[in-house]
Amino acid sequence: MVLASNIPLNHFTDPHHPLHETQYSHDQTGNCSICLLGLAGHRGRGCNFCNIHLHAACAGYFQETITFFAHPSHALRLIRSPGRLCNICDKDCPPGSFVYSCIGCGFDVHALCTMLERVANPYRPGHELRMVSSQLHGSCSACHQQLPMWRYNCSPGEELHIACAINPPTATPASGSMGSYYGGAQSIHHGAVGQRSFGGGTWSSTGDAPVTPGRVMTAIAKFLVRAALSAAVSELVNELLSGGFN
Repeated sequence: MVLASNIPLNHFTDPHHPLHETQYSHDQTGNCSICLLGLAGHRGRGCNFCNIHLHAACAGYFQETITFFAHPSHALRLIRSPGRLCNICDKDCPPGSFVYSCIGCGFDVHALCTMLERVANPYRPGHELRMVSSQLHGSCSACHQQLPMWRYNCSPGEELHIACAINPPTATPASGSMGSYYGGAQSIHHGAVGQRSFGGGTWSSTGDAPVTPGRVMTAIAKFLVRAALSAAVSELVNELLSGGFN
């Protein structure tokens, strides 16, 4: 059930029609066309003709064009996805959803993935993780599997899959041992939930619900609540996770 008012908003995501203010009910199904998180219980903006449905927070936060560290040669524009994979997390960008894209280079990135460049290290309080690109082979300090091109770096010799940062270990670290800090994350790849390797690997399910873009973005959003260094990002993702059943 959707309740709409008569307050239109001209928004770059829909050049043909204004977006109408909407209060999505708590039994509403469907995800935001930008962040891919649930709409249930949120205020939003939408156009039924064009099948565009946005959280009010996303409509106000995400800009039409951005500069992005992983593609410095060109600006990225928020456009409807042709159905490719995100160049950062290597997961689906569903056709019709919005992604930041460089059409000429075929580079696409989820809106939430643009927030992952620099975050707090959930394993080591007081340390930061920076996303870096490397063609060198190496193994993840958490799961010990091969790293893809995009990975997190904390300090020389300590690198992580993006997924291993998003799913921190439950083991309590013992002093001084890298294995004790990162060894607890082994279950991310070999435990009951199956393989979870962003950025070149796979995220499959074993005895679990199918892994959808919405579930991946929910995991990223919950990670950003804990690890974002920007107060504006923390405020946004808290709001996006607060109103629905994500």
